[in-house]
Amino acid sequence: MLTRFRRTTVGKSARLILLAAVSATALFSARRADAKLCGDDVSGYDVPCDCGDIVVSDLTLGDDPVTHTTCPGDGLVVRAVKSPHGILIDLRGKTLQGSGRGAGLWVLNGGPGGARIVSSAGAATITGFRDGLVARGRNSVVLVENLAVRDSARDGLRIEASGTVVRSVETQGARRDGFAIGGRGIQLSGTRALSCGRFGYSVAGSDMTIGVKGAGVIARGSAKAGLSVSGMGHRIVECRASDGKGDGVRLNGMGAELIDCTASRNGGDGIVGTGEHLNLARNHADGNGDHGILIFGQHLDDAGGNAGADNGKGRQAPRARQCEIGGRPCAP
Repeated sequence: MLTRFRRTTVGKSARLILLAAVSATALFSARRADAKLCGDDVSGYDVPCDCGDIVVSDLTLGDDPVTHTTCPGDGLVVRAVKSPHGILIDLRGKTLQGSGRGAGLWVLNGGPGGARIVSSAGAATITGFRDGLVARGRNSVVLVENLAVRDSARDGLRIEASGTVVRSVETQGARRDGFAIGGRGIQLSGTRALSCGRFGYSVAGSDMTIGVKGAGVIARGSAKAGLSVSGMGHRIVECRASDGKGDGVRLNGMGAELIDCTASRNGGDGIVGTGEHLNLARNHADGNGDHGILIFGQHLDDAGGNAGADNGKGRQAPRARQCEIGGRPCAP
């Protein structure tokens, strides 16, 4: 059940404490006082979902009220703690519309192993919420697929979990980050972050897979950096960062691989980073305002094929370095 606050008579200090608690809650979500349990099987009944309702079972969106209105707070809250399995939420190409508050999908618990959030009838859209999709914890979400997130007041997707797969997802117009990803072993493939106010991808944790061969990740028009990646053991493949105001790719960590990535026409550096035991192969930086590829650290492996050209038209000109790894020009 959702926690509800009752109006009561309290002293000034108590009112201040209560106001602070309510304000902190409001930062994350505005909940409907009459939110109900919903899903395809709520004690044997198919209960349609409305804004702010709590999804407790598998759900296939149809003519649910949540698809026909602008939600004042959260779109749907997922809390399937009593489900015997990780639930399936099929958005079926529908649109969840927000008013700048709450989360379009707020996954508290998706059942054992986490929820699968998919769209079987074309890409579904989540638009106009504070955050498009928020999921935290071991049993939150295991799969997010075929989704478009538009105009989030903060982040498009914010996931802190282990082993989650995110594929065929596009975010556009997030005022902070398109993909804010933390945890371990999360995989992103076939994703795009467009026109984000800070980072297209903000990734921190360990053992992430950011792009796979034939299905990389794309950041275009980011304000600070297309990709900002920190942590250990990440594998970044076929990333594309272009047309941003800041850097293309920022890398900081240990034991990471950066393979077949390109950074083009960014206002800052193309690919820049610091770390240990980093492996770089066949990356290119072209037409960026400052340095092309510039990596510092220890035990760096230049596996060849890294190159930069026509960089350095910004504040670093004419001192810009086209391609340098560990203080040495890149190997051919």
